Amino acid sequence: MVPDKALVQHAPVGSTLSASSFTSIGAEFTTLGYAEDMTVKQAHYSDVQNFGGALIGRLQDRYSTTINFTTKETTVFATQYGLPESWVFTAPSERIVLPVARITRITAVEAFSSADITLKAYPDISGNVIIYQHRHSTWEQTWRDYCRAVLEGDGTQAAALLAELTSGKG
Repeated sequence: MVPDKALVQHAPVGSTLSASSFTSIGAEFTTLGYAEDMTVKQAHYSDVQNFGGALIGRLQDRYSTTINFTTKETTVFATQYGLPESWVFTAPSERIVLPVARITRITAVEAFSSADITLKAYPDISGNVIIYQHRHSTWEQTWRDYCRAVLEGDGTQAAALLAELTSGKG
């Protein structure tokens, strides 16, 4: 799942990455801005056509990870264009970590307010290319507790859990 809007941070490769979505990243990370319109592409395909030009199939011809996003409120010129860095995208529902990635394209820069950026991710020393850290485990547990309270007929507990779920705390 790709978040609708995420805080984008970057740091030199080897910086302290978070162990989970609830732990902090290293102090060496700087904020680039907010990402919108994110797409994660992890495979590349080629169309196969017959002699008449009709499409007869699609074959995966290579595997790599690229992320495209548009930044808002950006300081894009503070990044190291073309040099590998660690990247972290933090949204309310998840965190996406790229231990090693580099900017391969920056387009449509608008007066320090937005830019379209393409990153290419590479494996780190452990073979990780992209790490998804989901942040909704607390919400899921609260939802399970709410469902259990409803099924058991505990209206007071169900009401309290429903209030927590709808307040955004759970």
